Amino acid sequence: MTCGVSGSLRSGVVTLTEPAIFSIRDQLILRCEDGNSTLYMTSTEYDQIPTVEFEDNCFSRAVRNYCPETNGRRVPNIAHYVWFGIKNMTFYQLVSFISVHRFQNPCMILVHGDVIPAGPYWKYLIRRVPTIIHVHMTPPHRVRNGKVLGSMTHKSNIARLMVLKEYGGVYLDLDTILLRSLVPLMNYPVTMSLEYESNLWNGLIVAERDPVFIRQWITLFHDLYYFDPNKYFEFSLFLPTRIAKAHPSWIHIENMTFCTPNGMNLNKIFKENYDWKQNYAMHLYIRYYKENDDVITVRRFNSTIGALARFVLYDTKALLTN
Repeated sequence: MTCGVSGSLRSGVVTLTEPAIFSIRDQLILRCEDGNSTLYMTSTEYDQIPTVEFEDNCFSRAVRNYCPETNGRRVPNIAHYVWFGIKNMTFYQLVSFISVHRFQNPCMILVHGDVIPAGPYWKYLIRRVPTIIHVHMTPPHRVRNGKVLGSMTHKSNIARLMVLKEYGGVYLDLDTILLRSLVPLMNYPVTMSLEYESNLWNGLIVAERDPVFIRQWITLFHDLYYFDPNKYFEFSLFLPTRIAKAHPSWIHIENMTFCTPNGMNLNKIFKENYDWKQNYAMHLYIRYYKENDDVITVRRFNSTIGALARFVLYDTKALLTN
């Protein structure tokens, strides 16, 4: 599948052109009536997606029926993002969603958060991906031990675990780009990747519904959490690393195939050309990236991040001159 997008960023306005634009699009929706839970595809002319509540019993039943564990796989083919306090979708967030749609082809993409994304990139996305549903979730405020979660990152850290416990599937950070199918990893109860030799990385997690590893992580997060800016990643990276060492049968660990190059080698992402053939995914560390890319500039941007965007959007790593 080649997205065939083109466009430019002019004063905050994106113009996307393609051979034809139709007013009618497909959309996955939920029906709950007479004790029955059904997800089905319909046609709509509106640029809106349905919203359901997190842990809604009807929706949870429908998800299990619509996205069952198939072909003996333990992990249902559902993709998850957490979207707290963000308004407009950015270019590389679009690339992330398109990469998941293209390479994983999930039965649905659930966007968990307090607001529905907006902006021209979002509108472009939902016109082409009919399986996106917004799951309303208020950012968690405090944990069971009474401590207030000290940052939006920490709220997202616990939210993604809640999501995987409830539904199972594949969680991705908004700046994680999928580069090939995760199907080979879907027979394990949980899969994470090393980021460095010292820790696992939580920006891409593959998990069956309600696995013991995730349950233990949630329990310890609630019981032990404290906020210390000098130990900012204690409960997102180092806690699961300790659980994995204590219970290796609970998790499959990939050797940096989700996030190489890592944060110590950002030039390999932003300025050089890295060969990612061993990667399942790549983390862009986008908070450190200063360029304002769009669908035009990446056509000629000679770097890993440019090649990656071209690979997802245009089906080629090569520079594009037209």
